[in-house]
Amino acid sequence: MPAIPPERTITVLDLGPRLPVDVPKEPDITATPGRWLDYEEDVATYVALVLKFRRERVEWTQKHGNGPIEIKTDVVSGQEMVERGAGRFRIGGRE
Repeated sequence: MPAIPPERTITVLDLGPRLPVDVPKEPDITATPGRWLDYEEDVATYVALVLKFRRERVEWTQKHGNGPIEIKTDVVSGQEMVERGAGRFRIGGRE
């Protein structure tokens, strides 16, 4: 039976809330009324996300300052945080 490898940990940097990057694009002038309505809804959703980001960023700065937080975790969990975090998490270093 092979030996169980020792558990490795990595440091994941939590950079805090991130501003949404998917800015809605205005449709062509010849677009259908339905497409314009979709665009208006997309803009409203984007504005709501920006306001949420601003609120969360203020709370983050008050609690943690401007720097990132170091989170020590196992390799698999760290990679999952980076993949699902939408740019919020980065691998900081391996131990």
